[in-house]
Amino acid sequence: MLTKPIIKNFAPQDERKILNFQLPNTKAGKIDIDVAEYSLPMDIFITRIKDSDGNTLASETFCLDESDDMYGYNIEVEEKSKGKSLGELLRLTSIIEMLENKIKQLRIYSKSIVIYFHSKYKFEPDISDSTSARREAITKVMRNQSEKMKRYALRAEEIMKKIENIPIYETDKQAVLSEQSNQLLKEYIQEILKNENYKDFPFDLGFNMKLTRETVLKNADFFNNLFKKHGIEYEIPID
Repeated sequence: MLTKPIIKNFAPQDERKILNFQLPNTKAGKIDIDVAEYSLPMDIFITRIKDSDGNTLASETFCLDESDDMYGYNIEVEEKSKGKSLGELLRLTSIIEMLENKIKQLRIYSKSIVIYFHSKYKFEPDISDSTSARREAITKVMRNQSEKMKRYALRAEEIMKKIENIPIYETDKQAVLSEQSNQLLKEYIQEILKNENYKDFPFDLGFNMKLTRETVLKNADFFNNLFKKHGIEYEIPID
């Protein structure tokens, strides 16, 4: 049996949508998922997953203001609740929030240890300037000299040469470099997820990532199957 999320306006004069629903049978038992205000003057909201005793098992804070972007800040899962797919449920809840509020893109800063986790849910690298994160990420790809990943390492070497030779103040060229870096990182990560144990290829530094509405709609089948898997009655329309 599927549970349909209850979606409503945050307040009578506020059209932002929040939601709550209950899942009776998960790896963590019976749980409640609820989105509520956290720090209203800052437009910060929080999604909490609670057990039947009202204990918070996992949470995510995010900014939902009047812009086209939604900013995810922090996902926390209690130690005893890890391995029970609560991170996935938080991610699915944020996607419903994103769609119901007509958000164009969900932006996050991903810590290095969860870059692959977010990538599983179609987030893509979104490095926008000449940060040390860009250099470190490209260096990581460049040093992966395994046979399967060699082609990515060669592309990384080419990008690194440009990084070393183009001054920071040449902003247009730096923007192109970031686009090239993001595309390479996206392809590299997806290849790792398909063919390798991603834990063997950690990143040393985190970096910005994004999930666009376009990407969610393009991958509607993938997300709809996850909703069904967790007993959530929510369906992204398929063109």
